[in-house]
Amino acid sequence: MSTLLFGGHFIASKIGKTGLVDVTIRVTRVTLSDGTLYALVTDAACAEDTAAAKGGYLYRLTGADLTTYNYIGYMSTADATVDQKCVAAMWVQVDANLLSILGAALTGTAAQIVAAFVKFFNVATPALTAESVNLPALVGGRVDASVGAVANGAITAASIATDAIDADAIKADAITEIQSGLAAATNLADLHTDVAALSLAWAASALAASVATGAISQIRGDVWDIALTGLASSTGATAIDFSIKAGDVADSAALLHIRLSIPAVPATDGLDVLNGAPSGDLAAGYITNVSATAKTIHLDADKTAQLAAATGYAYDVQYLYAATTGPATVEKGTFAIVWDVTRATS
Repeated sequence: MSTLLFGGHFIASKIGKTGLVDVTIRVTRVTLSDGTLYALVTDAACAEDTAAAKGGYLYRLTGADLTTYNYIGYMSTADATVDQKCVAAMWVQVDANLLSILGAALTGTAAQIVAAFVKFFNVATPALTAESVNLPALVGGRVDASVGAVANGAITAASIATDAIDADAIKADAITEIQSGLAAATNLADLHTDVAALSLAWAASALAASVATGAISQIRGDVWDIALTGLASSTGATAIDFSIKAGDVADSAALLHIRLSIPAVPATDGLDVLNGAPSGDLAAGYITNVSATAKTIHLDADKTAQLAAATGYAYDVQYLYAATTGPATVEKGTFAIVWDVTRATS
């Protein structure tokens, strides 16, 4: 809403008539959409403009809606000395309101619009001006323009969308700068220190045995008792095999192979392969049939100490059945052997 100040001028013998005390105003409101007339103010008292003292009289109208209406004013006096007792009253808007831009009305939350103007314009030395905005058009979702200095920490991993930067976006001179920086002796020393610290941090976090479906981690040189639960039922199986391999090789070349026959066959059950060769010690590894769906894999510490620490191994559990049914793999996944710090096993 707006405040309008109406002004009228009375003349007597070609001179502004001052001192009138009976000046009143009538204001008609006109609907912009259809021209409907409405008597909004009837004979309201006006005040003399004594500052100018030239026969001017004023009336203040509040709550004017300039989006929907226009306003027409007429001032009157009963004084017999004036040349004209009724004069048109022109108005000016006291408070400026941005109601529309190029004929389009501004709608929305008034407080937000005000806050936006204050935020943008109420700055002693603005960084952004109409003259400084000269960005090219977006091409495929990117800005093809040079970017000035960016404060430390202004760009974070969270602020960069996945795949926002690809190989084509890194220019050859950027690679040259990186290589030049890495070549400096001090930088290489720092890199070596950082890599060493990272390796120690990884080792410290990895030195813990864990068993999860599809991912097993065990410490070299420790006794292994790997509890596998939630397996398919082994009812009807004639044997259970547990294998660890570094690649697609025969069982005889496995890193580790343990068998449990059902019923048990002591002459062949246990750890039959270690590091791709006959173990020579069947009793050092065995499978305990805890239940139809749970098995425990055991391996003595002196045998785990002979295995190479690595994270890229694969394991599986396989049931064997009668020849008419065939084998069935009931679990498989990755197997990590974490290097031990103390190598003694006895």
